[in-house]
Amino acid sequence: MPAKYSDLRTLDGLDAAIRENKARLKKQAKSIEKSFAAVQRFYTPRNLLEEGARRSLTSLPFYGSLLSGISFLRKRLKKK
Repeated sequence: MPAKYSDLRTLDGLDAAIRENKARLKKQAKSIEKSFAAVQRFYTPRNLLEEGARRSLTSLPFYGSLLSGISFLRKRLKKK
């Protein structure tokens, strides 16, 4: 548990609290760096394009267009 600076009475206690805080900050910084590296690996240009296409296609009436395209292809194949 971090020391309360208002409870410190000696210089040695202050030095120990400062060391403790520096160690905690280094640990948090390493954790943030690992998280940032994971985010960088996930968000590649390909993933961003795929996600954009997926989101835009779900907002369009995609199934109606797909069924129309299939029926068009069936009609074309029957003519041949």
